Amino acid sequence: QPDRGTKRGRDDDELDGIDVLLQQLSVFKRHDPATAEEQEMMENLFDALCSSLMLGSNRDRFLKEGLQLMNLMLREKKMSRSSALRVLDHAMIGPEGTDNCHKFVDILGLRTIYPLFMKSPKKMKKSGISEKEHEEHVCSILASLLRNLRGQQRTRLLSKFTETDCEKVDRLLEL
Repeated sequence: QPDRGTKRGRDDDELDGIDVLLQQLSVFKRHDPATAEEQEMMENLFDALCSSLMLGSNRDRFLKEGLQLMNLMLREKKMSRSSALRVLDHAMIGPEGTDNCHKFVDILGLRTIYPLFMKSPKKMKKSGISEKEHEEHVCSILASLLRNLRGQQRTRLLSKFTETDCEKVDRLLEL
C-alpha cells in the first residue's frame, strides 16, 4: 500500500472510493438482495454514491464506469432499478453533469429512459419508491439532458419527442 503521507497515496485513495461503491453495487445488477440486511446495504451504497456525486470531481470519476452500470440496472427489472434512477438524476443535474449527459446519450441511455418516462413501473412497492418519486427522477433526468446536451446528442433527444405521433409530448403534458 502506498505511503498515505505522499500526494500519490491520497490521490489513489480518492480515486478508489467511487470504484469501490460501483463494484459493490454491481452485484445487484442482475440479482435482488436476498435478505433485509442486504437490501439495506444496497440502499446505503446507493445513498453514499448519490452523496459523493454532489462533488463535481466525483462526477468525472463516475463517468468512466458508473453510467454504464446504472443504465444496465435500469434495463434489468430488479430492485436496484429505482435507486439507479436516483443516482443518474444526481449525476446529470446542473452544469457539472454535462459530460455525464453526453455520455448517457452515447451509451444509448435514451432507449432506457424514454420507456420509463412513458410508463411508471407497476412493481415499485419492493423498492420503496412511489410513482411520483419515479416520475420526478425521470423528468429531472430529461430536464438535465435538455439543459446540458448540445449538437447531435441534443438533436437525438428532441427527435424522440416527435416519434409515434408525438406521444412523448402528450405524456409530458399529462405529467
